[in-house]
Amino acid sequence: MKITQHIRLIVSDIEGCLSSGKGLFLDLGTLQRIQEYNQQANKGANSPLALCTGRSQPFAEAFCQMLGIVMPCVCENGAFIYDPVRDISVRNPAITERHIAAQKEFVRVLESGLAKEYPHRREPGKEICISLNPDVSKEYYAEEIPRLYRQIRNLIDPSLFAVTHSASAVDITPAGIDKASGVRFLAELTGIPLQEMAGIGDTIGDLPFLKITGISAAPANCTAVIRDSVDYVSQKSAAEGVVDIITCLNEKKFP
Repeated sequence: MKITQHIRLIVSDIEGCLSSGKGLFLDLGTLQRIQEYNQQANKGANSPLALCTGRSQPFAEAFCQMLGIVMPCVCENGAFIYDPVRDISVRNPAITERHIAAQKEFVRVLESGLAKEYPHRREPGKEICISLNPDVSKEYYAEEIPRLYRQIRNLIDPSLFAVTHSASAVDITPAGIDKASGVRFLAELTGIPLQEMAGIGDTIGDLPFLKITGISAAPANCTAVIRDSVDYVSQKSAAEGVVDIITCLNEKKFP
């Protein structure tokens, strides 16, 4: 399939895309290839890479350093944009004081005994969003994360919070804040239209931003919902799938 859009920025999720998943070893050889790609992109040879992740700013910063990413990146499911060149984070203007107050109240509820009823571990390092991991061994995440997601979704007020999940966590974000709102803010800050962006994701939490980019793609390990929604699914998984996708994008043709 010929790619007709002019792609100026490739925006990729981390977990399940650049990383095989939380707690798993990184594919350093393949990530080295992505770093080499970015070095050429930074010289204007091809479309640069940015991140769109539910993880915290420090986590995104580490990946920026590892992969040579200089473009601003979406963190905490759209709550912040992190600029690795200026080393600053900018809060999404859609987040209000009401959002912040509601987040603090939900944290209080989490700490007041909810953990005993719905065993979980709270991911540290985030300022606005809340990410929960099931209190089980990682080998059981595939089964327990959807279960924890359903439990939390039944507890929250949808007018205040949205609940999504990735392969590694259940993410609770202020209502109106998701990866799509983050990518829209990214477009505003960079001046790159959404139609000139390509999105790469693997789980339902990525679907909002994959729907608004000019082109969407996923590695082979993506969920069925993503597989049915994107323009291209690589035959390769995780980081190798990302390499395949960015190669196709720059060659302007999907197999």
